[in-house]
Amino acid sequence: MLSPSNEDRICAMFDSFCKTVSRNFVRNLDRAGNNRDKHFADEPVDYLLETLGRRDEYPSESCQKCYSVFDVNGVNIYTPKTTAFSPYLVRVSIPDLNIRKGPGTDYGKTGKYTGIGTFTIVEEADGKGASKWGLLKSYQSKRNGWVSLDYAKRV
Repeated sequence: MLSPSNEDRICAMFDSFCKTVSRNFVRNLDRAGNNRDKHFADEPVDYLLETLGRRDEYPSESCQKCYSVFDVNGVNIYTPKTTAFSPYLVRVSIPDLNIRKGPGTDYGKTGKYTGIGTFTIVEEADGKGASKWGLLKSYQSKRNGWVSLDYAKRV
């Protein structure tokens, strides 16, 4: 088994490799889109542009630990210990739970409160000021609506 420092280095190298491949793929996808009238058939280009053409996304954060590393003999030398996160509901029973721009008291407040009610948590994170922070579903796209899970009860 690899030491933690070697695991971290291998994961960082793999992540860097994936970013490079993704960046090059996007460049080639752009070139294919720009040169589509020079191609014999548009269907493969259109398919790629439609299916894989998200240029502003790289799954580094959301899929950071979703791969394994194998040695040259095909032996698995690293498998992440994390499991896929499943959104869940929480009940907030205080009227003034702050919603923050990031997971921690070192992030600014949005100026809004949850109020009393049930909310969906789509991601968890560690951060200053709470044992765990949860991202509210309604803030998922911009990732700027975090609440302390110390004041919420899972239902």
